[in-house]
Amino acid sequence: MSHPVSALGVAVLCASGYVWYVPAIMDVHAGADRPGSRRLAALACLTGWGTGVLLVPLLLTSAPWAVSGSFAALGAAVSGGQAVRSRVRRRTEAREEAQRWATLGRPRAAAGCDQP
Repeated sequence: MSHPVSALGVAVLCASGYVWYVPAIMDVHAGADRPGSRRLAALACLTGWGTGVLLVPLLLTSAPWAVSGSFAALGAAVSGGQAVRSRVRRRTEAREEAQRWATLGRPRAAAGCDQP
């Protein structure tokens, strides 16, 4: 397949992916209003779609396929790494939240007791 046809295909795919990257932009833009894991997941999404967007000009310059493939693989690896970090952080956040709820569910200590 020729480079311009591949570039057109990637461009159309990236344009149609707005249902994923527009909400991700909103999550990143919201900042501290969103949990850290959600912002990391949004960054992973934006990194993946951004790789595709940056791949289009690379394909239009008729760079060798090895260069284009290496760039795409690097973007996929970075995006995947961010997604894994997001999942790990989400598990940590869920564990912390469960501990907070467990603390709230404890019966109150009797008056004058030093028990937690």
